[in-house]
Amino acid sequence: MKSEMMRDFDALAATLRRIVKDRPILFFVLAGNYGDSLIREGSERFFKHYGFVYSICDLRPVYRGKVSVAEVIASTGFRFPVAVFNGGGALNAHYRQGVRIAEIARQFDRSVILPSTIALDLREIDLPDSATIFVRDRFESQAAVPDAQFCHDMAFFLGCTDFGLPVGHGAGRLFRRDKERADGTRRVWPNLDISKRGNAMAPVDGFLRKIASFQEVYTDRLHVGIAAALLGRETHLYSNDYFKIRAIYHSSIQGNFPCVAYHDSFDPSVIPSMSFWRTIF
Repeated sequence: MKSEMMRDFDALAATLRRIVKDRPILFFVLAGNYGDSLIREGSERFFKHYGFVYSICDLRPVYRGKVSVAEVIASTGFRFPVAVFNGGGALNAHYRQGVRIAEIARQFDRSVILPSTIALDLREIDLPDSATIFVRDRFESQAAVPDAQFCHDMAFFLGCTDFGLPVGHGAGRLFRRDKERADGTRRVWPNLDISKRGNAMAPVDGFLRKIASFQEVYTDRLHVGIAAALLGRETHLYSNDYFKIRAIYHSSIQGNFPCVAYHDSFDPSVIPSMSFWRTIF
């Protein structure tokens, strides 16, 4: 990891330490796809690296009413934990995750949302004043919460890892097939939307191994692009349907990962073909 990026993570750790003090962290992992497992894994490695005491909680059973927050706290044995959410792209009008974060944050005296994209009016979700938000881009998200501290997406903390995966072959078309896709990408076929093949609690190994199998990666999935960058693959990262990828590219990727090229517009004719069989695990 570049020293400048590590300094930002050092600063994040210092701020989190001032908030947490000697209290444990209850780390809430939001419902998410395979790419979000990089955020979860990066966050856990961050906690371990800086010596934070934490317990992890998959938020899906809480959302579904199968367990209460009080029961989750009791199961950890922690007294007065600080709620920390894994952040990412949850604070977006596309999803209800922001409302759920706010509902849970109100049950704690202190809460923290790790580096996130801010793509909604936070007043709409009634986030408590005691919540601290970090932003993961220096542009629209920083403008939405001017007092928020910037740090890189937590997936970048995996940059200190030697993945030890072999060099890949051919081109991977790894475009999204959901509501965040940009105009035109639906014409890409064959295509593997690998992020749909797992969730935020899944081990990252399978996700990384599939991406590593390609020599070149073409994607509008942020964490596919981050994984490919960390693996040193030639990466072509395309904008999705809002500012997220562009803003994070200019905040964290540009200048740190020369293997990544960002494209603000999409031209399917320049994307190399990919065998249909390579879309199958």
